[in-house]
Amino acid sequence: TIADNVGDNVGDVAGMGADLFESFAGSIIASIQLAEEGVSFFDGDVDTNEIDGYHFIALPFWIMGFGTISSIIGIFLVRTGDDNVRADKLQSVLLWTIRRGIITSTALS
Repeated sequence: TIADNVGDNVGDVAGMGADLFESFAGSIIASIQLAEEGVSFFDGDVDTNEIDGYHFIALPFWIMGFGTISSIIGIFLVRTGDDNVRADKLQSVLLWTIRRGIITSTALS
């Protein structure tokens, strides 16, 4: 029935969102682990007074933070005006609003 199909689609979308979050969190954890191992591996080659390794471990968090903030700004930029647009120009207006958000998010990150 229609309700079963809608429920299946909602479940599929929720599952994809969970998979994306798991990949996102997993890549951050892997980056932190690699940074920690890299600092401990090169510990003998660098002066510990200048490099303590914490900024390497914090780098994935900074990248994630800047990306999240730029994505939120891009979401707020995807807005159309209250103008009445002709039907033949509607698709180009809508696509330009999406492009504006994507371009701004890309430039900020």
